[in-house]
Amino acid sequence: MPEPSDTPRPEDEIAKQTPATGEPSDASSDLDPRIPPASFTTLLTMLASQAMVAMGRIADPLQKKPLIRPRLARHFIDMIQILEEKSKGNVSQEEAQALEGILYELRMTYVSITKK
Repeated sequence: MPEPSDTPRPEDEIAKQTPATGEPSDASSDLDPRIPPASFTTLLTMLASQAMVAMGRIADPLQKKPLIRPRLARHFIDMIQILEEKSKGNVSQEEAQALEGILYELRMTYVSITKK
């Protein structure tokens, strides 16, 4: 019969996290400082970055060059719009302004790439 491994499994690590924040419940754990804290603004920034990659404003990380994918860009913009609709009244004023600003910039960029 195989011996149980002392190596932690990914699901064990997830079980140690608090449900609300996803951060380790053990305060002595070191977090990777390159990973930003989970927040509404971080989620918006992540989706907006993906939209910018799809619009060729940021080089595609796999191809190492800008690629324009309007349908994919529209998908990410639509996802952010859904967040705006579903979170209305449940975000801070700063988060609402960030959301509005991000959507405006992405929409203007989308219009500029689709007119070419």
